[in-house]
Amino acid sequence: MNKKRVVLLGSAGTGTAFAAACALRRVWSQSVVLIAMDINPAHLVTTALLADHFERVPLSASPEFSEVLLGILQRYAVDTYLPLFPEEIALVAQLRAEGHIPATVTVMAPPPAASLACADKWMLSQLL
Repeated sequence: MNKKRVVLLGSAGTGTAFAAACALRRVWSQSVVLIAMDINPAHLVTTALLADHFERVPLSASPEFSEVLLGILQRYAVDTYLPLFPEEIALVAQLRAEGHIPATVTVMAPPPAASLACADKWMLSQLL
């Protein structure tokens, strides 16, 4: 029996997360488990309608976010994580580089230096 892929969508209240959830459901239907997470409650997040599970999380800039995220990754045995806000992407890239996120989790984020540059418009403009 094939194990279902488990995908975590960060910033689930965004249109990008909703589009990702729609595409995942259209292509893989029920052969993928979708977990949506957002700072807002589920009833305010349209992506929650397409998700199998919903987690309300603190802001990615808050000190509690990393611990909550790592708990979600472990609890649901997440295979793939798609962070969407620049600050979330930069934090997750750093967590991955430091070895806090298991190597079995595919994180859809660039390396820390690129992630930090994308989160800082001034730095990015200087690099470009």
